[in-house]
Formats: sequence, structure tokens, C-alpha cells
Amino acid sequence: MAPLTIRSVTARPVLAPLPRLLRTASGAIPAAPLLLLDVETHQGVTGRAYVFGYTPTVLTPLRAFVDNLAELLVGRPVAPADRAEQLALAFRLLGLVDPVKDRKLLEASVEAGFRAIKIKVGEGSDSEDAEMVAGVRDVVGPEVRLMVDLNQSQSAAGAIRRIQRLAGYDLAWVEEPVAAEDLAGHARVRSASPVPIQTGENWWFPWDMAHAIEAGACDLAMPDLMKIGGVTGWLRAMGLAESASLPLSSHIFVEASAHVLAVSPTAHYLEYMDLAGAARGWGWTGTRTPSPATATALPPEGSAFRPAVNRHLEVGAVVTLAG
Repeated sequence: MAPLTIRSVTARPVLAPLPRLLRTASGAIPAAPLLLLDVETHQGVTGRAYVFGYTPTVLTPLRAFVDNLAELLVGRPVAPADRAEQLALAFRLLGLVDPVKDRKLLEASVEAGFRAIKIKVGEGSDSEDAEMVAGVRDVVGPEVRLMVDLNQSQSAAGAIRRIQRLAGYDLAWVEEPVAAEDLAGHARVRSASPVPIQTGENWWFPWDMAHAIEAGACDLAMPDLMKIGGVTGWLRAMGLAESASLPLSSHIFVEASAHVLAVSPTAHYLEYMDLAGAARGWGWTGTRTPSPATATALPPEGSAFRPAVNRHLEVGAVVTLAG
């Protein structure tokens, strides 16, 4: 029997009246905000489901999200596990490096003064990752610190096996070896890893960080300034890092992260990945470029984010290569 194949995915937002007002500690819900989903197949079978949105304000963006997902699903077999893996791969950020094709980029980063480089791994086999990391280490030399990011791509057992294969290349850290929410998995990998484990970019607010610390999930911390709760959230996170003696690095948002990392007691690395340079009309160029060779980074002039903090950051800087 041929498998069912998806012909269309449609979403319809509705407010479904409730038989009685639902009162919670967060407020009252007079009607259920639902997104009704229809998955039609070429074989005439239709699957139906709904998503409960909690608040009506999320229905419009949820519908747009489903509409975008539909483009990836149409024509595919109805196989939930396979479709979940397909979408996980589609939305996983993998900036893989080819040591041959990207040799000039690697050399330019070292020549610019960066003393630490982070690359993405985990898409291919253990041997493919080992070949990539060996090639990058050969290009950047033994004095540059090298980090790798698995982007949540492995099981705990797979991550341990892969890290042991890569440890001989003198890695400074391995980032997010397993799913971000799998704190037990992180702790298991950490206990078996000869390389320090880094995580934190997917912590939502300081309580996620507190749970990770309690679980013994990491040796290093790398909160994302947006997800951790902005400046207020970062200030709380840096207090948690100090109390747990965790070296604290930043995740993207280089303009604002340069400011908050400056006042962090356990500041470690400022991740330099200038995502917004083209959008804002200026980049970190010339005298505004971080100078890792002298452990100095200069917060950019003219930024809308200009708190009164130390203008010269005494922290390291790591360039993240995303091909």
C-alpha cells in the first residue's frame, strides 16, 4: 500500500466559547483561542487537530508559521517521526566550515587578531567531523583556541562518542551537545567529556539557567541576551554565574552584549558574529573592531544601546564562523 502523501496544510484561527469562564492566577479566559489544522492527503484522507494558543494575540503569528511550514510538508509522506526530523534539520543553524574552501576566511580571522574561533559540527558522521576539525586546527595553528558547536544534534551517547573522537584537537569547549532542554543528557555528557561543556543560548530567563546549574549541565555558560530577559535578565544571570563560578560568554547580539559582558564578574568570551551590520547601516569596522589580540573590544559609537559602562572590555573575543 502506497503511503499517504500530504496535499495541503491549512490553518484557521477561531475563538471557541467556553461553557463557563475559566479563571486562572494569570487572568480569565472567556473563550479558547484555537488554531484549527487540516492536513489533506492526495488519497482523500484528512487529518485534523488543533493548537491551543492561550491568548488570541498568538493566533495570527501561529497561522503564518503553519503556512510557512506547509511549503516544506506538501508532497511528503504522512510519517510524523520523519516529518519531525525533517523540520528539525530545516530549522537547525549549521554554519559548517570547509577547511579547504574556507581557508582564506580562517586565515583572515587569525590575522585580524582573533585568538578563538568557533565552528559548527554535527551534521555529518564522526569521521567527517574529525576531518573538518583537524583541517581547521591545521589552518589556525596550535595557539588559537578552537570551539565546536553541535547545535543540539546528538543523543547523549552519540555526543560522548563524538567528543572523544574530537578531543585530541585541543578543544576549548563543546557547545550544546544534546537538546537544550535535556539537562540530564547534558549532565551525562559533561561527566564523561574530556572537553568542557558549554550551553545557555536557549535558556529562557534566569530560572532556566538556575535549573541548568542545579542539574550540573555545564562547565561554562553562554546566555542569549534576548532570551535571558534583556539587561535585567542578564544582570540576574551574571549573579548566578558568579555564585556558581561559571565563566560567562555572550551569544550573538554583539552590540548590546559588549556592554553587559563588561560588567559581568566572570566574563569569558564575547561572541563576535555581526548579524545586523547590513541592516543597521554600520558594522564594527576600523577602530571599532574588537581587538582580541589585546583582549579589548570597543562598544560601537552611535548605537541606540549606550549604557554608561566601561568603554573598553577586558574580555576575550571569539569569532563564530557560519558558512
